Amino acid sequence: MARIRSIHPGLWTDETYVSLSPFARLMFLGIWNECDDMGSFEWSPIKLKMRLLPADSVDAVALLDELIEARCIMSYEAGGKRYGAVRNFCQYQRPKKPNSTYPQTEAVRNWVNIDARSTRDGGELAPPSATPSGELTPPSTKAGGEPRARKGGASGELVGNQLPTGGEKSRQRKEEGDSSVDKSTDAVASSSDPKKALFDAGVALLGKAGLSTKSARALIAKWFNAHGEEATNAAIVSAAGRAEPVSWIEARLRTKVATLDEAREASRSTAERYRRMAIPGPPADLRKMEEHA
Repeated sequence: MARIRSIHPGLWTDETYVSLSPFARLMFLGIWNECDDMGSFEWSPIKLKMRLLPADSVDAVALLDELIEARCIMSYEAGGKRYGAVRNFCQYQRPKKPNSTYPQTEAVRNWVNIDARSTRDGGELAPPSATPSGELTPPSTKAGGEPRARKGGASGELVGNQLPTGGEKSRQRKEEGDSSVDKSTDAVASSSDPKKALFDAGVALLGKAGLSTKSARALIAKWFNAHGEEATNAAIVSAAGRAEPVSWIEARLRTKVATLDEAREASRSTAERYRRMAIPGPPADLRKMEEHA
């Protein structure tokens, strides 16, 4: 059963998160809904594809591999069945009455950082249902089952700098009465503007490439005017970690323009063939393409 989850505003500018492909980012958010309250979910690429990306032509196995490579999730086995777990899930998701659906070993409980939840609640959290015997699949295992080279660290290690806020403590909901939360942090988080945060992240990215703040802002504004906010933001996100982000972004924007031009030309050619053959049309999707040309 899918569950309602919270998204911290710091997620949108987290370096690990923005380095993922768009569909991997979307699947990662969707997996939160599929998790039980302890951060585990059933490892079934087919079911995850149907539940989270039913209308998209994507490879769920490849997306899960990408999330494993980024150390956002892990895969493990218990009782002869395969499950997944979200890293530091319990640090950021805090249901009032948590329920456990899937078994977890001690290593998995460390991976989801269950101690962070019990510490903030001011008491010990009752353990989930009895864990069936079974060996853990290391977090670095591919979705298809083949071993992947580890980047270092033991399986199930506690990690401090983790999605969604790069190590920042999740702010506590008022109705849950956590007095340990800094009110100033709460105020900043509640007033966060995702668009502004992404714009500022773009300015910072260009600043690292040697541009002044004024020049970076002017350049992003120019891209907004020429290509629109959506295309520009997507290009900026894809440039994270690139040695030459300005060149990368401009190349991505030029590619998008060229692709649209080719699609419009193909639409016009098809429509002309329809007219020459006296066939009613062109189809609705082609007419829409022409209207936007």
